[in-house]
Amino acid sequence: MARDLRVSGSAFKTLENVEAFMTKNKLWPRPINPFVLKKHACRDKDADDAYGHIIVGCSGGCDSVALTLILYMLTRPRQIRLHIAHVDHRLRPESPLDTDLVRRLAAELGVPFYLLRADVEGFSKFRKLGIEAAAREIRYFWFDDIRHNLIQGRMPIRNRVLNAEELLELAVLRHRRRKALYRQLNYPEFYELVEEAGEKPFIPHLGVFKEDPLPRRGYEALIAVGHHMEDQAETVLMNMGRGSGLDGVIAMEPRRNFLIRPLLNTSKAELSALIEQLQFGWREDGTNEQPHWRRNRVRNEVLPLLADIFGGDITRRIARLAQNTRPVGEYLEAEVDKYYPKVFRLYPKKGKDRMKFNMNIVLPIGNWTFDADDYYYLYGIVSEWRKLPYIIKIELLRRQYEVMLGSNQNLSSMQIDQMFNILYSSNVLSTLDLADDNKFIRCGNLFVIYPNDQEHLGPYGEEAGEIVL
Repeated sequence: MARDLRVSGSAFKTLENVEAFMTKNKLWPRPINPFVLKKHACRDKDADDAYGHIIVGCSGGCDSVALTLILYMLTRPRQIRLHIAHVDHRLRPESPLDTDLVRRLAAELGVPFYLLRADVEGFSKFRKLGIEAAAREIRYFWFDDIRHNLIQGRMPIRNRVLNAEELLELAVLRHRRRKALYRQLNYPEFYELVEEAGEKPFIPHLGVFKEDPLPRRGYEALIAVGHHMEDQAETVLMNMGRGSGLDGVIAMEPRRNFLIRPLLNTSKAELSALIEQLQFGWREDGTNEQPHWRRNRVRNEVLPLLADIFGGDITRRIARLAQNTRPVGEYLEAEVDKYYPKVFRLYPKKGKDRMKFNMNIVLPIGNWTFDADDYYYLYGIVSEWRKLPYIIKIELLRRQYEVMLGSNQNLSSMQIDQMFNILYSSNVLSTLDLADDNKFIRCGNLFVIYPNDQEHLGPYGEEAGEIVL
């Protein structure tokens, strides 16, 4: 039976602040695009009446346990279904104890519990990533797989054990879903035109692919993680240390597509006080104190030094810097949204609107050819792009890279400069090699970012300040 939780005093104030933060930043599940539901879905009479789902990634640490308890108290009156997901990375001898704690927490709250035991070391070798980066990647694409199943009305598998090869297959599937999502969000007409051409469309708002059944839910399923104010301050400092731009100062956003961070405006001390009042326990990860991790040094050495130099709550001030900078980023995104359809157009396979720009013939570069018949493409118009302000040009290239490849985390400033040189060059036939054998191509007044046939996975960027879902 579900437990009734109540808090008072400072813990109640923390709960109120998180609720206000979630409402202000639209972190509650929203109704799914009505056009998509009307056109592609038929809600089943047996479908539950929940107003959405929230999957909490819970490691058993203080932050994620506090997030679980807070969301449990806030979602029950709203009829939002809460789910708890935990990954056993099998990297520490004590990791089964973390799993047991989270399982007991889910049982006490009466919340569905999902467990993944993963071969992180094997997966890190496949992906050529460090252990921490591989573990982070596994967590996020597994959380997204749970979200995808819930929105389809399917019951996610409660207990899974995946080896490296199986993890890689799941990562590839998630990567494809993410690419489709970005294309739909940035160019909704893309899929309508595909359907008119006789192809079965994707439904990326829901992460639906050709082999999937029709969606049965009218509200979103979201993924919640426990990043708090100190995490935000650390991320800002790490990004500044790498010389990042505006995105680095904005750091982690409260919401990015289906990923939400309800605790970004809450300190760790407030979270600890709330858990203690509710008399729940948590597990401490000893690796958080090891000095060979850069983030640990920022947390344990840099932030205390800055607090000593400047006085006061330096963590809150740095987090406020990210919060105050966010409207600038939102304004830029709105400008990119406005200009994107003017610069990028659909390159259809068939019909009277097909361009006479036959890339199969025009672009045999070395042993590599551009096979335009395999895909639908969003191509850019050079003359339209050149008319825009410098910062909008940069953001449009970053956006298109993300739309076509699923992430722009591995797009460097040097590559953007090279794209600029190509787009302003008198040479109207040029190509640029991008990461994972993808291509940037200009032909006359058109340019395109062409994805390699092989499925490559982009990096997952908490170290760069953001995880993209």
